[in-house]
Amino acid sequence: MSTLNLHPNLPVMIVQAGLFFTNLYVVKKLMLVPYLKVREKRLALTIGTAEAAKDQNVKNEQAASNLSARIQNAVDQARANYQKALAEAQGERNQILTRAEQTAREQLKGIETQIAADLARERADIPKVLATLSDLAFKQVIGK
Repeated sequence: MSTLNLHPNLPVMIVQAGLFFTNLYVVKKLMLVPYLKVREKRLALTIGTAEAAKDQNVKNEQAASNLSARIQNAVDQARANYQKALAEAQGERNQILTRAEQTAREQLKGIETQIAADLARERADIPKVLATLSDLAFKQVIGK
């Protein structure tokens, strides 16, 4: 029949404790420590990358607002330059139109004077032409 032996066997317990501690040491040095190092690196990279991404987003937003401000400033300057150029061009146009109008008036005045002189000369010639036509008509009607 079998018996139950409840007395500990000290050499077996020492060997089992030695194997346990050897396995614990091996597992810790070969598996647990490298795993924890890799895990820490991964977390550092992941968390660092996420924080870097947040920082980059903030920088991008600042750069976008800065760029928008610069674009708006450039648009305002372009609009001001356009208004300035338009005012200068309108001023030059008005000067040109004023000179052209003055020149046209002077030329028209000269032409009107010439027409008035030609008209006066033609009016002065009317009696001569009328006398010539009357003589010609008289000669043709009576002279036949």
